[in-house]
Amino acid sequence: MNGDTGIAGLTLGGGFGKLGRKHGLSCDNLIAAEIVTAEGRLLRTKASEHPDLFWALRGGGGNFGIVTAFEYRLHPLGPALLVGTVLHAYSHAREAMRFYDEFSRDAPDGVSVDAALVTLPSGERAFSISACYVGSPEAGEPAIAPLMKFGSPTESRLKAIPYLQIQSAGDSLFPRGRRYYWKAQFMREISDGAIEALLDSYARAPNHFPAGFPAGRRRDRSRARVALALCQPRCGP
Repeated sequence: MNGDTGIAGLTLGGGFGKLGRKHGLSCDNLIAAEIVTAEGRLLRTKASEHPDLFWALRGGGGNFGIVTAFEYRLHPLGPALLVGTVLHAYSHAREAMRFYDEFSRDAPDGVSVDAALVTLPSGERAFSISACYVGSPEAGEPAIAPLMKFGSPTESRLKAIPYLQIQSAGDSLFPRGRRYYWKAQFMREISDGAIEALLDSYARAPNHFPAGFPAGRRRDRSRARVALALCQPRCGP
């Protein structure tokens, strides 16, 4: 999660987030919008007004006009959510990936799970899994417990964190000023073949900044080079 992400672009682009598994994407929670079309017309669009345009704004592409106002469906939340994070040694990444695939597939809708292959400041590679429970921290403990008990992680943390802090947790990993390039693929499962391909690719990925890179902009925590997945297993085809 990055604190610089704007709500307008997030919504019009779909909007993956920690609440997605329980409440849907950002665009799923858009009730209505005001848009200035290319002809200069100001329109209000929702399911019952200009429905084709409303559909288009919720994932149909771009260049339909400039959205000047959004109306959203809201959900009670927080103020703190339970977050569990574990870090597994690279030598155990294969087993941890298989667990991640099974755990994220069977977890309750209130559990948002993501994982990444990461490079630590020491240069060591590892596999990180993080789960966030969208609900009361007390109800989240048994839901996240399988993640915290699996294997022999080198690090583990479980605590209630303010939702706003969760939303900016990636700021130190992805500071402003860098020109990030992202590509993504959706997978219904993480097969053994996919695991082998990911581990092989990541083992050969560069893990240091180029010479002369400003020291002040170095990541001060673990460095994520290849994101593995944001699992939404209950979405339809």
